Amino acid sequence: MTNKTERLKVVLSKINQGYEKEHNFDNLYRILQEEYQIEKRDCGNGTYCNNLRQTIEKQAEEYLLKKGRRPIKGAPEEYRSFVSHFRTDVMDELPIPENK
Repeated sequence: MTNKTERLKVVLSKINQGYEKEHNFDNLYRILQEEYQIEKRDCGNGTYCNNLRQTIEKQAEEYLLKKGRRPIKGAPEEYRSFVSHFRTDVMDELPIPENK
């Protein structure tokens, strides 16, 4: 297994560990930004890097915008969309295990 595969498994594990609550946005957003910077440095602007960038620019920014408008109620729908897109980005990049 490659270092990238191991890293992606760790990132996916973090996404799946209790990030269903909105108050975890800052931690998850930091993980997303770190993953984006690593991927951009190591691989340039490939598909995965582009997908991460879009999750930052679209889902995360949409969440922050809606959250700013509804500070008490929050933006649970936008947060779920953000988490879902980040999870999909990582899962799509993980190699499919071979059946032996």
